Amino acid sequence: MSYDLIFWKQGPGSGSDPASLYSNLMDGSVVDGLVTVPAEAMISDLTRAFPGAVREPNGADDWPVWESASGPAMLEVSWTDQYLMANCRT
Repeated sequence: MSYDLIFWKQGPGSGSDPASLYSNLMDGSVVDGLVTVPAEAMISDLTRAFPGAVREPNGADDWPVWESASGPAMLEVSWTDQYLMANCRT
């Protein structure tokens, strides 16, 4: 089983509905009214929360990856200036 968790921050008065925001972000669009997410700080927090997480190459970028030592669970994190997405698999 897998699922994605996506995090963004809306600015004051942006008023867009979450489903539209999600769809636009996944299409690669820049969405007006979103605040830049502190991705590096969030990734640092995640790597502390998931011991053994490492940053691995992902094309021209990298992404944090964590694999459970006790079972088939994995977490991969990708981001842009507007969102952070965690892909969780078991």
